[in-house]
Amino acid sequence: RVVVEGTDYFALRTTLEEPILVERDKTTRISLPVRITYADLLERVPGVADVPKASCYVTGLLIFADSRGRQEKIPFAFSGDFPIFRELEVEVKPLAVKTLTIGGSEFTLSFSLRNRNDFELALGKLAYKFEVEGRTVAEGTIPAGKKIESQAEVAFSLPLMLDFFEVGREIFDIFQKPSAAGLLSGDSRVDSVWGEFKLSFAKKGDIQIIRAE
Repeated sequence: RVVVEGTDYFALRTTLEEPILVERDKTTRISLPVRITYADLLERVPGVADVPKASCYVTGLLIFADSRGRQEKIPFAFSGDFPIFRELEVEVKPLAVKTLTIGGSEFTLSFSLRNRNDFELALGKLAYKFEVEGRTVAEGTIPAGKKIESQAEVAFSLPLMLDFFEVGREIFDIFQKPSAAGLLSGDSRVDSVWGEFKLSFAKKGDIQIIRAE
């Protein structure tokens, strides 16, 4: 039986196809895998989305039998917790256009990632892609090494150049607007106290375009 934040999550009774042999004077490891998905958890356990970590406990009963068929029932219980992971909060700063000619542009793409979790995140190599009006104007990778402390943010400022003959003449017209529809997306391998995992993010909305001095 698994209970999360005081709510019954699931209960299961399993009969072994073959018995597990526990030899005399030896240690035998018995694994009871428990898989919890966030989507299912948020639906079934009220209020769990509001806590940084969810407490849980597992109880059960193991039934042993000796060579003579005599049985002994041994109960077990243990508790622990696991994080309720929150996606990174992405903010795209105004696009700062330094130069703009019929042939190309120099501009700076700036954005920040905020860690809303209760633990630090260490970013690996970060791959990003930036689109305006459905056209890709920048993509690449940022070296690993950035760390985002709990409830803190890390900022990125990327000086970039565009050749309109390669990406399309229409970008010249877009960069003359006060704003444009933008999409910043990316992914990275992230290390934390809870282990390593892949993290993806995306931020869509109007991006202000300013002329940088």
